[in-house]
Amino acid sequence: HYRALLHPTGASSTPSVDASAGVGRIRPGRAGTVQPLPILTAGPRTRSMPQASQRWLHLLRHFVVRDLRQRYLGSLWGAAWALLQPLLTLAIYAVVFVEVLKVRLPEAAGPGFVPFFAAALWPWTAFAEALNRGMGAIPDNAGLLGKVALPSSVLVVAPVTTSFLVHGTGFVGVVVVLAALGQGVAPAGLLQAAPMFALLYLLAVRLGLLLAALHVFGRDLAQGVAQLLSLLFFLTPI
Repeated sequence: HYRALLHPTGASSTPSVDASAGVGRIRPGRAGTVQPLPILTAGPRTRSMPQASQRWLHLLRHFVVRDLRQRYLGSLWGAAWALLQPLLTLAIYAVVFVEVLKVRLPEAAGPGFVPFFAAALWPWTAFAEALNRGMGAIPDNAGLLGKVALPSSVLVVAPVTTSFLVHGTGFVGVVVVLAALGQGVAPAGLLQAAPMFALLYLLAVRLGLLLAALHVFGRDLAQGVAQLLSLLFFLTPI
């Protein structure tokens, strides 16, 4: 429909819009007869909104899959590290805090320090990693943005989604293992934690988009956010 702008057939190259044909038809016309492009039209305009959303979701799935492949590319165990790594981390924390430092909760009837620590560590790790990776997504993909016309927001949401998928899987695995070891953890509590995990994901998406936009104008923001997240880690009950 835009070929009329490149190959005018009339006496003048000034285009005019055929309002009766909708927003998609542009034809050359006489000078001074340019008609305003309709902003709201029925039919094509309303049908394009679901199509744009489907294309955006398709791009998001593509970049999430690409990010997951790059994360475990070249590893022998592949995606199994999504469960092995959190379990190994849990074992290290259990030895350090329980056996070496002898950390105990004030409540004697509590589930123990390790379940208390694990219940908050993995959601926080997902949130912190999502902010750090989403914030630098646009500079990291500057070459791609210079070659392909695509929404920059999908490049930010993709690493945020990947972080929550990976650490959410690890969180489920840790809770199941703790319940199997009799550490006072109820797997049914995952159903109650799922909405809060989803809200944390939405918060990470919003903050990731904001930080990514600010990071374009100041690269020092990444160092400041990393230090702020480290401070918040120790200020929270984690």
